[in-house]
Amino acid sequence: NPRAANSKGILNFKFVALHPRLILLADECDPFSRALILRGLAVANVNIIKDEASQMPSDEEVDLRSTTTLRGHLKHLETLVHHNIDTLIGPTRRDIDTEDIAPARDSQSLIEPVTVTVEFTVINRKRFPTSRYLFIEVDPVATLVSFGDLNLIETVAKKLQKKASVRSQLSKKKRNIMKRHIGF
Repeated sequence: NPRAANSKGILNFKFVALHPRLILLADECDPFSRALILRGLAVANVNIIKDEASQMPSDEEVDLRSTTTLRGHLKHLETLVHHNIDTLIGPTRRDIDTEDIAPARDSQSLIEPVTVTVEFTVINRKRFPTSRYLFIEVDPVATLVSFGDLNLIETVAKKLQKKASVRSQLSKKKRNIMKRHIGF
């Protein structure tokens, strides 16, 4: 590999999560709330490569290129609506290691399991514009949605949006306070 010969540094990191559950509640205060559950095999790879982009005379500065790539792969991602979260995480929960996560009486599949791949690459180099590339691949999707399910998705999305807005406002306040104290 000619690129490896000029490499100044390579970092590879791989993260694998075996079917984690992401539980998004419609109402955190209600122990019997409905929930949107995402579950599937998650694999993430991070590659950072720093290498010489061009050969220059030795008395000049080295032209380094930094390439950062993040790949995410969700295999057989399940999206479920769970009707009573207490049976999943509350004191009356069942042993989910011996049972399927989606018993017919408590959950229903919102989207049939799907595989999603996302790749994001950033290339930095002095005296050149930063290049960014995004690739998203989604397998064909089959879904069955009711108005109640759409309402749950809307409620969860609004809560996430509200939390992001509050965080943004708090960080702006912190920056303003720091500017006043530092004198900018």
